[in-house]
Amino acid sequence: MPVVSRAVLAGALVSTSIVAASPAEAAKACVLGKWKSTSYTMLIQGVGAETHGSGLKGVRLTVGRTSLAYDFRKAAKEELIGYDLGDPSFRSQVKYAGKLNVKATVRGSKKGSVVLKPKTATGGATGANTQMWPEHQKLSKWKLAKNLRAGTPESFVPVKSSFSCSGKTLKFFSSYKHRGYTVSVGRVFTRA
Repeated sequence: MPVVSRAVLAGALVSTSIVAASPAEAAKACVLGKWKSTSYTMLIQGVGAETHGSGLKGVRLTVGRTSLAYDFRKAAKEELIGYDLGDPSFRSQVKYAGKLNVKATVRGSKKGSVVLKPKTATGGATGANTQMWPEHQKLSKWKLAKNLRAGTPESFVPVKSSFSCSGKTLKFFSSYKHRGYTVSVGRVFTRA
């Protein structure tokens, strides 16, 4: 075989070995790293009732190979509007604070999935729900790690999500059932 052919063949083999990365290495190219939320939408649908959620800009998210870390300290509030048979029934705000860490399985590169291991949730992150309309009242306060460990879903921290990543933008989508309701969540992050 001529020297030029061997060099081209060797170059092709080197190129092939670089392209054929393991799933964990491929994920590192895009989804892993530090992110900041820019958009959040949530829809809870049940018989005759639905709730729309938005807000939560500024949540910091660090995606590692085996874990996710949320930092809510600079996050905007979640805005919730409820409807009963098409008519507005309530308006409330949820203020998240603190940090949450949870182990996870991250699969994929530009597209893939994240599955949390809820029983591993730690941290002091809290949520506090205040009804704004029809009357102003504090409704509840909870600890996110405790709820996740107990199997209670958190809309902004879904247990299972699919994702797409373009390098500068990371989009998550989740859909699940809870107590007869269907919950759909979309989250968009940019590199922090």
